[in-house]
Amino acid sequence: MSLVVLSTVCIQTRLLQGNEISVIAIEGTPSPIPGEIFSLTIQAPPSLNNTGMLAFRSDIIANGSSRSRIFRGNESGVELIARQGDLFDGETKAVLSAGYGIAINSAGEMATNLTWNPPANSNIRRDAIVLFDNGDIIPTAFDGSPEPNGGGFIFFRPYYLPALNTSGQLAFTTSLVSTSDGAETALYRSEPNTGALTELVREGDTVPGGNGVFIGHADFSNAVFPSPVLNDSGEVAFVGMISGSGVSNDQGIYRADGLTIEQVVRANDQTPDFLNTSRRFREFKFWRPSINDSGDIAFAARLTGGVQIEGIYKSVDGVTTRIAEIGFGFEGLDGFFRRKLDGVEINNSGDVVFHAGVILSDGNGFQSGIFLQGSEASDTRIIALGGLPAPGGLGEFYKSGSSTLTANYSLNDSGQVAFLTLVDTLPNASGGVIEALFLDNPGGEVEVVAYEGMSFEGSIFTELSFAGTSSLGNDWTDEYQGLNNRGEVAFAFELADGREGMALWSSETLLEGDFDADGDVAGADFLAWQRGFGSVYNASDLSTWETNYGANESELDGGFDSDGDVDGADFLKWQRDDGTSASLALWKDNFGTPSNSGLAAASTTIPEPSTLLLTALGLVSIGYRRHRGWPRQPSP
Repeated sequence: MSLVVLSTVCIQTRLLQGNEISVIAIEGTPSPIPGEIFSLTIQAPPSLNNTGMLAFRSDIIANGSSRSRIFRGNESGVELIARQGDLFDGETKAVLSAGYGIAINSAGEMATNLTWNPPANSNIRRDAIVLFDNGDIIPTAFDGSPEPNGGGFIFFRPYYLPALNTSGQLAFTTSLVSTSDGAETALYRSEPNTGALTELVREGDTVPGGNGVFIGHADFSNAVFPSPVLNDSGEVAFVGMISGSGVSNDQGIYRADGLTIEQVVRANDQTPDFLNTSRRFREFKFWRPSINDSGDIAFAARLTGGVQIEGIYKSVDGVTTRIAEIGFGFEGLDGFFRRKLDGVEINNSGDVVFHAGVILSDGNGFQSGIFLQGSEASDTRIIALGGLPAPGGLGEFYKSGSSTLTANYSLNDSGQVAFLTLVDTLPNASGGVIEALFLDNPGGEVEVVAYEGMSFEGSIFTELSFAGTSSLGNDWTDEYQGLNNRGEVAFAFELADGREGMALWSSETLLEGDFDADGDVAGADFLAWQRGFGSVYNASDLSTWETNYGANESELDGGFDSDGDVDGADFLKWQRDDGTSASLALWKDNFGTPSNSGLAAASTTIPEPSTLLLTALGLVSIGYRRHRGWPRQPSP
């Protein structure tokens, strides 16, 4: 199979048109504080939450001096969250360190690392993890703070952002000093509202099953060793190193909830699903696992049998399955996985995105790219691959011998993937290799978000920055991503005229109520609303779904809303407009009749009408968790 044919079979992209980029902040314009001007120097891209709010750092110019600030904002305006010199713990001064990103959750709470000045010596700066909550700066852990159990002191090293979830919990690994048991590392989770620390695991703790003890939970000398990850249920996934088991370089992946520690997979366990029974897991410590809100974990691993024998796996309800492994491919790929399998992310629908290299059978040799496996193991497809055509007529995805396709990418709960990567515009007239940011939708429709050389704000983009998992090993936590569940994309940019800024892209093609971003508003979107209720969606979103139900679906006789099928939405319309017993009987007799659009397959998974209605009404009556004090849209 030729490379050209491969692009047709595996990519099948359709470029969607109609989108807009909103400037959230740009150098040279007034900040929210009178007399201050934005003076952005992009050192970390913005993060984005599910209400369309960005969190970012910026320098400002005030009275001729430069100061650091933390902001939050959307298209309606920007608000100041913290400034250099603010009180940190009631009496000491905070210094907003440059270079760190900021995590933001759906409640608008933000977490990051900063430095502070102890009151005894203003010339000494120490590191801290903080949560910004409803205008308060809550110190979670800082250099010299006592351990919760009184056994020593925390010596925090801010190599990574803390993990943040929608409840305002944080998870982080830290060094310990002066401990009574000699422990030098521990993993903590902070609790919402109080900021109190719960110790999840500590060096010297016995591993599940009793065969060894943990000897560390982060290697601070190794910059590629990842931080723990945290889901909205308060579960933390981490890599643990083990001694005393009799196995050299023993390690495993574990899940902790504050009460128990559960082993997910351990070195020397046999890999699943293969005829080669001698292949076993060897190490996990070079990659961060990913966990969704159900506790499912996706991870990369090195295997026995060679130096670069690697794979991607998913663990659900204690059962580990293969997603990708060296020497194997998938339907539609004329080739096989070779190396560089890493950068794994799993969403709440069970989709997994990852980076991998492949050897193609058409003679083009090694190339690497981004791949997505759906919730079904057989549903794997290429998002981007070196040498294949790039969307929007931008040439082809960059390839260079044995090197990898560098990319930052992020996966949302609808299965959309935003990714920033290199494209080779040759033989286009502009020529050369440029960065481009895309959004891949379910079904393979791709939207171009931005690219170097694209006209913007009276100039052109010369540099783009996007927060996501990186093929180069810079892994970020779930609440520090540039893609949200509404399909919006946040990124930082630099223009040819020297200005830098923060922007939010949104697609005009996105339908209100299309929660799974598949181009229509149907029963599957109700299920997506159910899954995200209380964190991503609320009761008003159900009304939006109901109002727009049937958009873009084919017509089919039957149903009170004439949207092409007979389902729960027709019952709601019957309640409002009809109410007669004869019409209700007609609805019952025809419930489940599908449309002919081919998109109604998802509707077959909708619960029975009585179950659907009772579930929806029950959830609405409960109401969703009020986010503590944060407005949906800040005022300038």
